Amino acid sequence: MDVEEVTKLFASLSLTDKDGPVVKLDTHMEEIQEPKVAPSLVGKIFANELINRYVFKRNIPKIWRTTQEFEVEWIRENIFAFHFTNQMDRKRVIARGPWSFDNFLLALEEPKGLSDSDIAKMQFNCVEFWIQIHKAPLMCMNKQTVIFLGKQIGVLKAIDLGESGHCWGEYLQVRVGIDANKPLRRVLRVDLGGSEKEVVVMLLRYERLPKYCFHCGMLGHEHIECPEEDSINRGKDYNDTYKFGSWLRASSIPKWKEKASTVMLI
Repeated sequence: MDVEEVTKLFASLSLTDKDGPVVKLDTHMEEIQEPKVAPSLVGKIFANELINRYVFKRNIPKIWRTTQEFEVEWIRENIFAFHFTNQMDRKRVIARGPWSFDNFLLALEEPKGLSDSDIAKMQFNCVEFWIQIHKAPLMCMNKQTVIFLGKQIGVLKAIDLGESGHCWGEYLQVRVGIDANKPLRRVLRVDLGGSEKEVVVMLLRYERLPKYCFHCGMLGHEHIECPEEDSINRGKDYNDTYKFGSWLRASSIPKWKEKASTVMLI
């Protein structure tokens, strides 16, 4: 029985007194469970196939390189819970994302609880990326405008002021939480004059972008596996056929530690 069937069954239940009384959770038990929930994360791998959970559990510590060991717990399908002994390790994992495994996106959420119902409510729909905004005119290269542009993409978390401290450079950089269940955004169209006569198109490029589809722009699969793809177009040059392409992935990936001194959190 899959998760959807269980959810439907649960919703259809009509409970009576014969099902037993409502029992109050022992407060001491809450105290025991709280430490396990508080320094935990729950992650979902966006893939159209089941990954090898044993390989994942063995390799994710090598990818994250935390200062202390943490426990990896398989929940179901491509969903895992991570229990940290060090709160700073947990914070660093969040701050240094997005993460991927076998080139599939690993979306993380901070759980309010770890029961089946708590995890079933998780959407895993907000993933933070550093996004480069290319083709921005000089008049947009200032802190206030970069903040405005970042908010048009998603939930703005930070901006990179650059070496000058004034957002000048080849491109603008923002850290934004985007909806991983929607197609990637390709451009920003900005009306500079307010009369729609001077509309500038700015290209968006994503740092550390994992596997995505050139046809539909969704994360987690490639165009050859896309359920929306016309079989006639499969195998053709994506530059001629598809709206999305390899250009969405930023070619250079500055490390977080190199950004730290110029980053302004929002």
